Amino acid sequence: VSRFFYEESSIEYKIYYADNYDLVLSEEVENQTHLKKIYDFSTAKKGNYLFVFKSNGRKFTKTIKI
Repeated sequence: VSRFFYEESSIEYKIYYADNYDLVLSEEVENQTHLKKIYDFSTAKKGNYLFVFKSNGRKFTKTIKI
């Protein structure tokens, strides 16, 4: 996960298994302009995953297929 924000703020992100919207991960990072994380999905259930980012009242989503 790599995401750049133009101004320093709180960043909340969640990862869902998209087929049934089971929450896989939820995290909040304070006072950051860049989010950079690595997750190992090698043992994860196959299917689509939905990444939801929230910062400064805006919401960004990205779906990936494993």
